[in-house]
Amino acid sequence: MSSNVSQVHANDAVKSLLAKMLPASVQSAENNAQKIKQKQKGSKAQLIDRNLKRRVQLQELDVEKLKKRQSRIRRRELLKQRRSQEEIKELAELEVLERHRKEGKLTKKEKKYLNRLVNVNSERARSWELDEDEKEDLLELEKYILDKTTSANRVEKSQRRRNKKKQFSDKQKSVSPLMARRYPGLTPGLAPVDMSDEEESSEEEEEEMEN
Repeated sequence: MSSNVSQVHANDAVKSLLAKMLPASVQSAENNAQKIKQKQKGSKAQLIDRNLKRRVQLQELDVEKLKKRQSRIRRRELLKQRRSQEEIKELAELEVLERHRKEGKLTKKEKKYLNRLVNVNSERARSWELDEDEKEDLLELEKYILDKTTSANRVEKSQRRRNKKKQFSDKQKSVSPLMARRYPGLTPGLAPVDMSDEEESSEEEEEEMEN
């Protein structure tokens, strides 16, 4: 214990002697030591500040990512709702077209709509933005529309043929006696040979033009 006390006194005596002999050097050494301590404290404070700023930046990035993710989810939900509404509308229109088809009342506007719908669905089905399930649904819808359109065309052609036959039959019923004398071979309900051939050829030409 006495040795430690003696050492402290000796150090103080040396410092006192140096202060008397070299006061500027002692003061400079003390100032340097103080500056070093302050610098160390400043470095720690700066490090803490940088860490805090970095943490805030990371939190902001996380918030931004979360906002973008939520925005994507909302857009997907809106797209699903819109597609669902479009499908409901298309199905309702197809039901109307099906009823018109059965009644043989398809208009030109409805036929154009069917053709346009088929083309649109074909383009959408070929798009890579759709997944496989959506493509299959669209292809099934396209097939359904094509089937209905083909069936409607057949019904319309059949109806036209029936109307032509009825008109022709009505004409034959209204043949005058003068016409019968001009065509001696004419029997009730039958057309002359020449007229029948012309009628059949005109019907064939019309059917080829329609196809």
